Amino acid sequence: MTIHPFPHIGIKKQKTWLGCTVLQAAQKRISLIFDHFERIYLSFSGGKDSTVMFHLCAAEARKRKRKFGLLFIDWECQYKLTIEHIKEMAGLYADVIELYWCCLPMRTVNAVSVFEPEWIAWEKRKEWIREKPECAIGEESYFPFYTANMTFEEFVPKFGEWYAGNMPAVCFVGIRASESLNCWTSVASSRYKKCFQKYLRDVKTQLALAALRPPELITNRTILITRR
Repeated sequence: MTIHPFPHIGIKKQKTWLGCTVLQAAQKRISLIFDHFERIYLSFSGGKDSTVMFHLCAAEARKRKRKFGLLFIDWECQYKLTIEHIKEMAGLYADVIELYWCCLPMRTVNAVSVFEPEWIAWEKRKEWIREKPECAIGEESYFPFYTANMTFEEFVPKFGEWYAGNMPAVCFVGIRASESLNCWTSVASSRYKKCFQKYLRDVKTQLALAALRPPELITNRTILITRR
């Protein structure tokens, strides 16, 4: 079967049937990683994609009687059901994980307030949305690389370097390539990333033009691009 993932941006790469299911391919690749690496951890958000990865990695670890790291960045403001799910998963696989549940002051863009453009989780001298779980890492001195109010983008690579400990290491991340162009290009070759970046520039140009035109002059093409 021939499928063009995103023909509207000029990407004509075909999906090729490999004679196995997505599940079988994932299990094979995870097994290969466990064959060749001692230091392995999973970046876990509590979402459906990383939950699937958690189940798959835990199944492989149990077969081998091994453990892997589980990194969860607690932003303090996650939904109650998400936190409950993460606790349930951590308990279900407690025998095969090294849990790094991080409740440290970290900042990120705040898209829900014009008064506080940045959100700092677990900020000092502020009333928290909820208390830190007992299993959480809350001491800022726990990680030698941590600096006050560092960003998620700063923390994650430094955690990886720390966890590796000068050894080859692997971080598992659950991504569904068909969910969006951003997800797909994160695992695609650099050639397709460049194509996507050009597409984004075109979209931004169209949006800028649309903002300047009277509504009756906006073309169907512009409207379609905006909805994507």
